[in-house]
Amino acid sequence: ISEEYLDLIPTDEILDELAQVIGVVSFQLGIELGLPITSLDTIQYNNGRNLVAQCKDILFQWREDQRVKPTIGVLVQALVNIERGASCLGEIIKTVGVKKYIHHEKKEKEGKVKTLLKRLNLFQKRKQ
Repeated sequence: ISEEYLDLIPTDEILDELAQVIGVVSFQLGIELGLPITSLDTIQYNNGRNLVAQCKDILFQWREDQRVKPTIGVLVQALVNIERGASCLGEIIKTVGVKKYIHHEKKEKEGKVKTLLKRLNLFQKRKQ
């Protein structure tokens, strides 16, 4: 994996693809990524025996965690630590590509603000 990618935050596409190949070590991956055991237990409970769904939840929850910047480099180290290796992530990056991750909540908030401003503007026009 190119060094220029290591400080980037993985996109939804990268995490979706990675969740497909992690398998039975998703719980260990969650621990390596710093998720609390209680969160991992909840994820496991909510997804039953669906390992891909468990892994997907773990990866997305990790990315949303505000304690550590969720970079591709952190993900590479966690994969190496669970003896999964980073080659699977490297292949996914080659296939999917790397682009800048944009946090969805920020988009949603901007959209809500615009909607609110439009409504406020319409309300003011009616008042006049």
